[in-house]
Amino acid sequence: MSYWPDGLFKVNRFEEAFGLVREIDEKGLKLNLVTYNTILNGFCRTGMTNEAMQVFSNMLTRGTKPDAITYNILIYFYCKQGRIKTAIQLFNSTGAAKEWCPDVIAYTSLLSVICNSVGLDQAMVYLDKMIREGIYPNIGTWKPIYILDDILREGSS
Repeated sequence: MSYWPDGLFKVNRFEEAFGLVREIDEKGLKLNLVTYNTILNGFCRTGMTNEAMQVFSNMLTRGTKPDAITYNILIYFYCKQGRIKTAIQLFNSTGAAKEWCPDVIAYTSLLSVICNSVGLDQAMVYLDKMIREGIYPNIGTWKPIYILDDILREGSS
């Protein structure tokens, strides 16, 4: 089932994708997690975050538990939109609820936007937390930190 909405998003048929979601909802059908994640990703990719949050809400109401992929999708797109506060709230609330454990993807999304908007000190707090949780940074995690560090060093010289 997940290929159908994904295909609609890929060919920019957003209204049809949303109509499909509405129709599924009206019929009371239960989607699996992969399909929900596909739909969430499609709406987020196209900037339709209100629709994405409606799908997320329906997902929770229907008893489908989100996984790390679900949260990574939402955190990544909140970060991409510059909605850092919302991304941090989602990141922190989900980690505290222990519904999922943030992974390198979630940390990398968050660290990237923190480096660009908040600063190196706050980024280092999350980097430290990441390492303490046994999650090891990859090259994508380090890149924004190195860039910001270089900028700060140039500014102080």
